Amino acid sequence: MKNYCATKELTNKPFGANLFAMNPKALEFAAVVAKEGIGAVTVSGGSPKQLIPFLRERGVKVLLVAPTVDSACKAEVLGADAIVAEGSESGGVQGFGGPSMEDSWIKGNVNVGILPAGQISGLVKDILSVKDVICEMVG
Repeated sequence: MKNYCATKELTNKPFGANLFAMNPKALEFAAVVAKEGIGAVTVSGGSPKQLIPFLRERGVKVLLVAPTVDSACKAEVLGADAIVAEGSESGGVQGFGGPSMEDSWIKGNVNVGILPAGQISGLVKDILSVKDVICEMVG
């Protein structure tokens, strides 16, 4: 809450937040995010099974940071609005195999917007721009 208040004092523009799913207080933080009207969050570092539905039910857009195609597909089923495709080169906590994910992303394994991160951003050519994905999310 302290970080939210400090950020709110710095700007009158919308801003997002990141929720680290493995944090034992992740749902508590998600409740604050929703209550305070933060419209979009990234979810990373763990299972999003509780966070995605919780946030979506409260009108918050969810971008899941996915280290694997499998995790991206599961996040889409849970209701993620977009996927941040990081691969294992962007931290390696869950993903394996380096930036080899780009072939799978292009083949259309998910039907939500995909934002490339890390080395993948230089390899993927057939995905929407960040602006297009955000515009698609907010309608």
